Formats: sequence, C-alpha cells, structure tokens
Amino acid sequence: MLDSDSYGFPFQPYSIQLEFMRGLYTICEDSSVGIFESPTGTGKSLSIICGSLSWLLNYENNRVPSLKEQATCLTNEIERLSDGDDWLSNASEKCQLLEKLSTIRCELSIWEEYRSRIENLKKEQAKLKDDTKRSKFHPQINYKTVIEDDEDILDSYGHDDSDDENAEDVGGGMKILFASRTHSQCTELKSKSKQSSSKTTDAGVPPKKKRETAGCACPYYRSEGISSMATDILFEVSDIEDIVAKGKEMKACPYYASRKAVKESQIILMPYNILFHKETRESCGVSAKDNVVIIDEAHNILETISGIYSAEITLKQLNDSRSQVAQYLHKYNTRLAPGNLLSLRQLIQVLKMISNFVQGGNPQVLLPSEFVVKAGIDNLNLFKIIQFLNKSQLCRKLNSFKVFVEPDEIGKVPKLGLKELMNKETSILTSDVDEKKIRGSPLLSVIPILSALCRPHNEGRIVLKKDDSREICSLKYLLLNPAAEVKDVINEARAVIVAGGTMRPISEFQHQLFGAAGIQPDQVKIFSFGHVIPAEQVLPVIVTKGPAGRVFEFSYGNRSNTKMLDELGQLIVNTCNIVPGGVIVFFSSYEIENNTYKHWVESGHLEKMALRKRVRTNQFGF
Repeated sequence: MLDSDSYGFPFQPYSIQLEFMRGLYTICEDSSVGIFESPTGTGKSLSIICGSLSWLLNYENNRVPSLKEQATCLTNEIERLSDGDDWLSNASEKCQLLEKLSTIRCELSIWEEYRSRIENLKKEQAKLKDDTKRSKFHPQINYKTVIEDDEDILDSYGHDDSDDENAEDVGGGMKILFASRTHSQCTELKSKSKQSSSKTTDAGVPPKKKRETAGCACPYYRSEGISSMATDILFEVSDIEDIVAKGKEMKACPYYASRKAVKESQIILMPYNILFHKETRESCGVSAKDNVVIIDEAHNILETISGIYSAEITLKQLNDSRSQVAQYLHKYNTRLAPGNLLSLRQLIQVLKMISNFVQGGNPQVLLPSEFVVKAGIDNLNLFKIIQFLNKSQLCRKLNSFKVFVEPDEIGKVPKLGLKELMNKETSILTSDVDEKKIRGSPLLSVIPILSALCRPHNEGRIVLKKDDSREICSLKYLLLNPAAEVKDVINEARAVIVAGGTMRPISEFQHQLFGAAGIQPDQVKIFSFGHVIPAEQVLPVIVTKGPAGRVFEFSYGNRSNTKMLDELGQLIVNTCNIVPGGVIVFFSSYEIENNTYKHWVESGHLEKMALRKRVRTNQFGF
C-alpha cells in the first residue's frame, strides 16, 4: 500500500482522504466493485483522481515487467516438463502451460505496441510544436460539387453484413473512464486532475459535434488537421472548451479529433449518456472492456439511466422522416447498391406502418412486442434496419441532403429557366445556411424508438399519447429496468467504482445496479467516510430570537418583514464583532438574498458589518 506522499495529492491529505485513496487503489488492484460514500466538501473528486491515477501509473510501469517475468517462469516450466521422463502424463499439463504462455505473449505484444505508438505520438507532438506554419485559413470548397457530390451516396452495404465488421480497435493501454452527471461536473474533474502531480494523457469526449458549416461542407473536416489535433490534445488535460479552442486554432474538427484521440488516452471524461448508452459509447470509440470505470455523483444513477433510454417521437417527426427518406431514395435510386435499396425500402415501410398506427390508434400502453405486432412490422427484421442506419450513417447524409431538398419539394414540378437556376445557385453560394435547416435529420428521433422495440419486452413500455383533439400524437418509450442496460459495462470493466455524497440506501446499488450484472451483495465493498472537520471543531447552535428578543419566524409571509430583517441584521453585526474569522450567511433563494441585502444597505446594518469584516456577495444573485 502506498504512503500519503505517493498519491500525488497537492497538499497533505486528511486521514479520511488517505483512506479513500487507499480503498480506491485496492478496488482497482483487486479488479472488484466498490461503493464510496463521502460527504460534500471532503475533497472526494480530488481523492478519486489522485487514487486512480496513482494506481494507473503504477500498473502501467509494472505490467510489462510482470508479463515478462510470468513468460519466463512458464517457459522454464515447459522446458522442465519437456525434459521429463514421463512425457505422456506431462503432455496435458504442458498444453495448458503453452496456452497460458501464448496468452501472456499476446498481451505483452499489445502493450509493447501501445508503448511504441505513444513514443511515436510524442515525436509527432514535438514536431508540431516546432511547426509554426499551421494552416490559418478555411479551405476553398466547390459548393456546386458539394450539391452533386458522391459523399451523399450511401456506401455499399450488404444486408447480411456482420455486426463485428469494421469494428474499431480501441487500443491496448489501460484506461480510466470517469463518468459524471453533467458536462459541468466533468469540467470540475478536469480542473481537479490538473492539481494532481500524476501526469497522464486525457481526452474529454464531447457529447455532440459542433460543426461550423459553409453551405453544407464543414471546413473543419480535414483529415490532416484532425490527425494533428488528435495528437496535440493527448499531451495535456483538456475538456470540451479546450478542445473546441484548439479546433478553431488548428482549423480542425474537435469532435472527430477527440474521437481519434480516445484510442490512446489514459483518462476519458464523459457524462452519463455516453458511458451508459451503448450506441453512443460505441460511436465515440469508448470501451469499458478491461478498463476502470468510475461513476461520480452516482446517487441518482438509476433515474438518469431511465431518462437516457426513454425516447419520444411525434407523428410529424415520423412523417417528416418518411418523406425525407423517400426523397433520398427518389433522387439516388439508380446509384444505390442493391442492399441499400432494400434497406431503404424496408425503412420507409416501417415508418409508414408506425405512422399509420399512431395516427389511427387509441391512447394505450403496450409491451414493445405487442406494439410490433399491432403496428404490422413483425415481419421485418428491425435489428438489421437499425444496423443499416448505424453503419451507413444515413442520418448524417440526410442532414446535408435536406439542405438542398425541402421536405415538400417531392412531387412538385421544378421551375424552368436559366434565371431561376442562377438564382438558386447564387443563393447557395452566397447566403448563410439557415440554422433551422441544418439542425439535424428527423430520422435521428426515430432510431431510439426502433432500438427500444428490439429490447426485451419486460424492460419497458410503449405509450401512445394523444391530446383531447387527437391532432397531436406521439409515441413514447419508458424504460422500467435501467440496471439491465448497464450490466454489460459492469461485466466488461476491470473494476467499477461508484461514488457520491449520499449513497443511501446502499441496497439499491447492491441489488438493482450490481445484482443485474450477477454480482452478489457480499462481493461489493462499501466504504463510508465522515467529514474532514473534527467533531470538536463543530458547534451547531439554533438561534430562536434576535438581540432585541424578537422571535425569528422566517416564513414566506415574513419574507418582506423589515423588523425581522433588522433583527437578523443586528444579530449578524454582533456576530461579526465576536467571531475573529469569517462569517458566511446562506439564504434560501437569490431573491430573498437580494431583498435582504438591499434592506441592510438602506438600514445601515451593512455599513456596521463592513467595519469588522469585508463584505462580499454572491454575484449570481444580482
């Protein structure tokens, strides 16, 4: 076990912080599961970062020597068995040892290749720093070419292609996946990781792309710039804002650069929706397999997962999606591969049948399997259709296609004449693309619903909703068993750590979250810590009356009671006269804080406080 100076903590840790880091280190080392409970304000985030990074660096430094030592021992044992007289009885044992040796050598080869890639990246980074002539202009784009370009055409796709084909390799190095509820909490983790003395490579995974478009081609989508930026962001801790700033500087797409950097990163910060949503996780190139997963602020994790997988789509979105796919098929009908033609026609059929059911059905709650039968799409392979949508990147291609073909243009007779053609061409070349037009394909809202229909029927329900006029119709999927959607992450990971300020009731995590993954409650290690402030330094006192004897009753009706505010102001003035250190006053809302502050300015209480203490106010309250 490491001593307190070995965790890279930026200052001398409190005893509970040291215990926290040691417990986390043990969970990572033993490949187990742990629940960590530590009150707010105890340095939980910093303890998580320092403890996990210390283990990661020690693991990487010791892994290759350990594998070489194991390989040597196995080789010696195999040679001993080969030299023995009883070769027949030794044959079985020798085969088992040879199999273990092959596995170890394979892992050793992966680690050595990984180290070689990192060294090459360091050389590229040094070269980038010396290069002062980075491109500072947007590449010229032939917009006419973009309109008729083949990049809108779907790649050739076999309808029976395997799911594993073209699967992205995620690299050989150990990774720590930090997941938190929101992007702001990921940013906080990033800032805390900079305080640690441990040095690692990091990539923040953006939850969505932010593409700056000119016409319909992105000037930041350049393979050379993306590769250079991916190398650049690996060598310092970065979050989404940092990566976006680098993208503007290097004229490269921050989304694709971060995806490319994930493969070689040691730390990956992400919100819950990336880690726990399988399709999103795979599209970002993130894998939990044999990596350490740390879930911060995990007290409401099950509710969050339910929200991630719940989906809703309106009748208008269904019709818009069907119209757009039909237009796409109409335009490129003669240029598409047979497999793509079949998949597109099946997709249009599915959208049509679902739309008809939503429009004609009554409000009801159904199992996904019941909905599939009642909608009449049980004769189609929804798994293959979803696979086609994901692999062909149809939504991305429709996103650019829709800018040039409006939803209601299909079936219209086009206007003829050179003047009309020139006006259309000029508007594309010179005008800014309407942001409303490029907000995304409505088909993106269809995919979660189709995926929900393929889940086990006992995990959720399909709800058909209509308003009183029956004009506004929608289809909603509600996930009832969120733990079932994360068991693959828990089972694949080397170690899983969930942490939060209040983790009670812990049985919810033991039985629901980990129980769904087949982990017994007694296999989950629980760590609960107190506060860093010793009990003898805390004196809780309830003040019921002010200095003049007026009873404090801070109800909603007394929020503007000036006499009550005067009494409170005098109490704080007296406190400032006695307390040698600082004084903090909390209010229940910004409005009450604002009104109280203004009254104390007028009554002179604030001036009296300022004689003893420097007064500062919450900047968000005014």
